[in-house]
Amino acid sequence: MAKTSKSCWTGFERRVASQDWDSKRNPLSGANSRQDDGSPRGGDVIIPKELDVLVECKLRAAFVHHTLFADAVKDAVKHKKRHAILYTKRKHDQGWLVTIDGLLWNKLLQIEGVMDALKVSSGE
Repeated sequence: MAKTSKSCWTGFERRVASQDWDSKRNPLSGANSRQDDGSPRGGDVIIPKELDVLVECKLRAAFVHHTLFADAVKDAVKHKKRHAILYTKRKHDQGWLVTIDGLLWNKLLQIEGVMDALKVSSGE
């Protein structure tokens, strides 16, 4: 298995940080990166404190759910739909995962109220 170069995966992290979060890549691993107050900063993207989100970016040659999503996209095109949404759930687990195209996700983040839904709630 060929290794992915550091510039390749760090570039992906930078694009996600910039395009989706108007932010920057977390320059070190969570174990080594610190916030201004000295506490650890997890994730691959520096997220404003008011958002209750941790962003991890993974770059691999292949992911099974990418194949499943590609099949869903083909089906959407066949049925003249602009978007595909893939729901996956493991048996016996609570909840499920939703996979959408990154460009659609970026558009959703621009809709008024979406970022508010990701903020830390005042009751917590």
